[in-house]
Formats: sequence, structure tokens, C-alpha cells
Amino acid sequence: MRYCNEGTCPCKYKYEPIVLPVRECVHNCCYYVEQPIICPVNYKTVNHYIPRPVYYQTITTSMDEICHGQQKEPNK
Repeated sequence: MRYCNEGTCPCKYKYEPIVLPVRECVHNCCYYVEQPIICPVNYKTVNHYIPRPVYYQTITTSMDEICHGQQKEPNK
């Protein structure tokens, strides 16, 4: 390739540089920052009371006094 100096260029037209449109390159950088997310939760305790049969004995006592030789009368 021959380089032309001004005035000595054999070419009919002067070469001008071809300027292409600007190409845009994007470089993505991710920086993580904390973002609070509030999730409200209501806890509820429900007490269930279930009857369970429990049997209790009731004992009645009585005291009788009997003298020797007397017959005991049945309780009425």
C-alpha cells in the first residue's frame, strides 16, 4: 500500500478516514444490598379441653355400737 503525501498522491480523490458510528458497550455490575422484607405473622394458640371421664369412689362408713348379746338390726 502506498501512502500519499499531500500534493504527491496519484489518486484522483483524497482518501478521508471512514468514521463508524460509536458503538456502545455495556458492562453490567451487580451490587447486592439488603432490602428488608417484613412478613408479619400472628400466632394464635387455641386450647381445646376435652372431657375425660374419671371415676372416683365414694365410700360411706357408719359405726354401730352393739352390746354383747344383742342382735344387729339391718339398715333400712
